[in-house]
Order: sequence, then structure tokens, then C-alpha cells
Amino acid sequence: MAPSYRPPWLVFFRETPVFSVRLQKLRSDPSCRELRNSEASFSFLTYAYLCRVQLFYSSRIENSRIILNEEETRHAISVLRKVPGDVLHVIDGKGNLFKALINKVNKKETELEIQETKTYPKPEKEIHLVVAPTKNMDRMEWLLEKSIEIGLSSLSFIRCEHSERKQVNMERLEKIALAACKQSLTWHFPELNDIVPFKNYLQSVHPMQGFIAVCKDAESVLNKQTSLKEQVHLMIGPEGDFTEDEYMLAKSAGWIGLSLGNKRLRTETAALAGVVGLNFL
Repeated sequence: MAPSYRPPWLVFFRETPVFSVRLQKLRSDPSCRELRNSEASFSFLTYAYLCRVQLFYSSRIENSRIILNEEETRHAISVLRKVPGDVLHVIDGKGNLFKALINKVNKKETELEIQETKTYPKPEKEIHLVVAPTKNMDRMEWLLEKSIEIGLSSLSFIRCEHSERKQVNMERLEKIALAACKQSLTWHFPELNDIVPFKNYLQSVHPMQGFIAVCKDAESVLNKQTSLKEQVHLMIGPEGDFTEDEYMLAKSAGWIGLSLGNKRLRTETAALAGVVGLNFL
């Protein structure tokens, strides 16, 4: 039987199991030049991922320059000990990944010169999650992190009649979202929306396809037969569930009652189960 084909990068990784040795060979060993430069088997993204590069974020992209803010500068210069001439990989949250050289450094910001740019399209399916936050905010932070890793376009918070939490710390959530995007190689950052009353949300948002998770009398069940559109909204209620009036109000606005199974789930568990199901159907 003829041996099956193994791509060069797979052969290399199996023959070089120690990460530090593998990284050094990739960067400097002449025998790896073809592997480094092969567009087919070793794309720019693959190289960045396999070498475990540190990703940085910047919203200030000006022509061929990137400006890192004070926090990102502190991490690059003080923690990682980067110096002018070193290469950094930067994302902008809009689908672009930049390979850039450090040009100028000071305590407040770092200026980079762009060497390469790779742009990634938005996901074909957009998942918009709407949640009544729990009293324990740690659960919502966990939900945000894991939802981004799986695939999330936006997260909005609502205040319902049974809600125990009336406000959320958006600045902290944005930092958690940024860290999750870097870790999971999410090129398009999800939109985060501050908490609003349930009725206000229904009046301001008219989804292409909206599901509201309910414990009983659901019109639809999330399974392989569920027909999904390109943009899907999923609404998850508070720990005391939606009231009957809230549910009927959502239905009158076009939202479809959805069952996530026969288990009684915590708010964050139901939300994550919905995100997973909608992403992989």
C-alpha cells in the first residue's frame, strides 16, 4: 500500500516535537526556507499561529503606520522587551492582521511601520446574542469569553422584570472581549451593547430572524432541522425567566419561541448552548 501524503509542515512538526527547537528552526534554519515561504502549505496566518506570536491591538491605523496605545506599548516594550526593529503582529478588529516593524517608542505610545497586511472576510453567519445579565457578573464574563471563542457577532444586555442586575461594567467587558479575540484569532470584534429595558430593545431592534429561549410551549426546537438565516438573534432571559407578558410582547414583535432542550439551564449555560448550536447548524 502506497504511503499517504503528509504535508511538509506536518512532517516537520512530528520530527521536531520540542517547541523551542521547532521555533528556532523555523526562524533560522536554511532547510526550513521552503516551508517558511510556501504559500500553499504555510500561509501567513498559519505561520503566525504555529509560532504562537503575541497579538496586539490598535484602532489607530494611518496609511502605513500603526500607533499602539499606552497599555499595548507597556506590554510590548516593558513586558516582552521589544525594541525598534522588532516585528509585531497587530489586529484592528475589522478583519485586518498586520505584520509591522517597531519604528519609534516612548512611554505613551509605539509607532509601527506596516510590512504586510492580510484581510479576513466576516463570517457568513452572524450570531447576535441578547442576554439579561445574572447577578453574579463573573458568569457573564465567562459567557462573553467563550462565546467569542466559538463565534459571536454581538452581545446586547437587556433588563427584564425578573432581572437582578440593573447595570454592567462595559469597560471591563470590552477588555475581556479584546483578550478573547486575541486568544482565539477572532479578526472581527463583536459589538457590545450596554443594558437597556426589555421593551426598548424590542422597539429598536428588528432582527432578520429572532429566537427567544423559553422553558415551555416553544414553537421551535434547536436541532438539525432548524432553518437559519444569515443573521440570527437569540434572546436569553434572566434567572427567573421572562414573564408571560414579556414573552407575548416578543412574539408580537416577530420573535419565535425556542427550546434548547428538556433541561433547566442557568442563564449563561443556555446562552452558550444557543451560541454553539446556532454556529454549527
